[in-house]
Amino acid sequence: MRPPTILPRLRLPEKRPSNPLALHFWQVFGLGLLLPLLLSACLTTQGNKKAPAMRGLSPSETERLETLHNPDWRHPLPRPQREETPENLAETAELMLQTGDYERSIYNYSKILHQDPQRHDIRYKLGLALLMTGRLEDAKRELAAVLVQKMDMPEAHEAMGVIYLQENKPAEAQQEFRTVLAQNPNRSQARTLLGEAYLRGGQYTQALTEFKAALAQAPRNARVIGNIGWAHYKLKQYDEALRWLKQAQTISPQNPRINQRLGMVFAAQKKYPETLAAFRQGGDEALAFNNIGVYYYLDGRYEEAARCFQKALDLRPTYYEEARVNLDKTLARLQGGQPITTDSEPRADARLSLHPKPLQKLQEDD
Repeated sequence: MRPPTILPRLRLPEKRPSNPLALHFWQVFGLGLLLPLLLSACLTTQGNKKAPAMRGLSPSETERLETLHNPDWRHPLPRPQREETPENLAETAELMLQTGDYERSIYNYSKILHQDPQRHDIRYKLGLALLMTGRLEDAKRELAAVLVQKMDMPEAHEAMGVIYLQENKPAEAQQEFRTVLAQNPNRSQARTLLGEAYLRGGQYTQALTEFKAALAQAPRNARVIGNIGWAHYKLKQYDEALRWLKQAQTISPQNPRINQRLGMVFAAQKKYPETLAAFRQGGDEALAFNNIGVYYYLDGRYEEAARCFQKALDLRPTYYEEARVNLDKTLARLQGGQPITTDSEPRADARLSLHPKPLQKLQEDD
């Protein structure tokens, strides 16, 4: 029997003492490998979160930002000017004409005509603007140029007639308005103006005819109704005048012209309290007392006249020289001074402004 084979004893490698420096190296090396993995995991987790909503700047914020970064922010850049085409100039001028800015409308219309002198429509509006500023000769020149190009333009004839009325040329004005009505008999404004031209020329019966024809086209026109009453006043038909003027006052209670004329009708009937009330309703109380004082004076009622002139001065002490002159003349009459001639009689002031200029006699606007 063979003896068992004895295996050789395995020898394990001897355990060597650990090196601290080597161990530290491997720890750092391992951490260097793990750190990128940890950072990647963190970023992945953050990426899964919902990002906050973003918005752009509003127009006001954008403008504010531009202002802050603009070195000339105290002097902002001017907005771009509108191109001065004839159409744009005409639109601007029309707006200015409608709003009463006549000087700038004249400037814009003139610029259009400098580019195109044949625009009779623009030249007509330039004539209107000049008329509204009281430049009658310039307005007449422009309207005459329009009528050379467009003889059948009723608006230009009508405006020319108004100029003649302003110049106190009733015959020429009548011709212009008749030309308009020959083209269009239903043009009520031209018929009213024709009636006023007849009034200015002392043709009161013809004026009544035109006014009543105009009234048929515009039954509640206070101007036409008042003109009918004034024509009756001129014909010394005071009851009819009073009836028509009261009707006009009902439609337009504060109209200075209607109230002034109504007061003059009352004065012609020697209804002085009603005269004063009508004048006062016209809006200028100092003027009302001055004018009623004139009627008292002309009627020989000097004490009442003096009181009215004094009242006018009390109401407007620093300005109303007209009432002061009238009061002096009345006091001279009361004290038995020299007889006062017609030229030195007290003067009524029927202007409708708050600071009227003196007139020789009560202005009777025809």
